[in-house]
Amino acid sequence: MATILSPIIRQKKGTYQQLFKDLNSEGFARVRVNGEIYRTDEEVVLDRYKKHDIEAVIDRLAPSQDRSRLVEACENALRKSEGLLLVMDSEGKDYLYSSNMACPFAG
Repeated sequence: MATILSPIIRQKKGTYQQLFKDLNSEGFARVRVNGEIYRTDEEVVLDRYKKHDIEAVIDRLAPSQDRSRLVEACENALRKSEGLLLVMDSEGKDYLYSSNMACPFAG
């Protein structure tokens, strides 16, 4: 099972309460905050002065499932994060990809 994520916030400070509400209203059911997955309709309390990573969970699917579903999930993730895509495999390892022809880590 693989999880397709869209990195929205990368190492920035803040509480991001409005972001969670916006994601919920856009139809995203889950987010991953600092490595933990939460529902967008529950309250996530973040320390205002610490850096956070927030990713929207686009889809969870098995690689053997419908290819068109995988392509659609990847396109949605790239569109939401303006060119970045994060794939978490079944073992919890992350793979970060960029469509901007640039290093996804250093820019």
